[in-house]
Amino acid sequence: RDDRVKAVDFGLAKDMFATALTRPGTRLGTPYYMAPEQWGNNDMDARCDVFSLGATLYHLLVGEPPFLGRDAAEVGRKILAGDYTPPRRVVPELPDELELVIHQMLQAERRFRYPRMKHCADDLRRVLAGEQPRVPALVETAGKPVTHALLPQRQFTIGRDPGSDIHLTDPTVSR
Repeated sequence: RDDRVKAVDFGLAKDMFATALTRPGTRLGTPYYMAPEQWGNNDMDARCDVFSLGATLYHLLVGEPPFLGRDAAEVGRKILAGDYTPPRRVVPELPDELELVIHQMLQAERRFRYPRMKHCADDLRRVLAGEQPRVPALVETAGKPVTHALLPQRQFTIGRDPGSDIHLTDPTVSR
């Protein structure tokens, strides 16, 4: 009510002086917000936080976490596959540019995510300023601009042919 945001529930805080945090083989974290690399015995870096923030932002905007399942194992499978509903399908009034940033944050393969939170924050600032984020995308400028995310793990056919995944009407575009 007073225009302040409060972050709570830092349930996993590491005691830097402790010799062990938990038993070996135990998974730590809230499954809905865990990056794919946290679901296995993988190296982790700042891109885990980018993923978790992306899942949190998605939840704030859509009203539910991006990866839902009956149990933690199903949630984990969806996270590893990058299987979530695009946010604009649930909330059509979200700006295309914001959806692009969320897609970049939620990439299942970390090498395609923002490498640092600063890059993510810069793109969120661009979106707030009404600018295009620096996410790979195809922008149709004929008529009302339409943006198509060109992110890994998705395959598109682009052209004027009606069977194209991304159908461009511009006559200068080849079939």
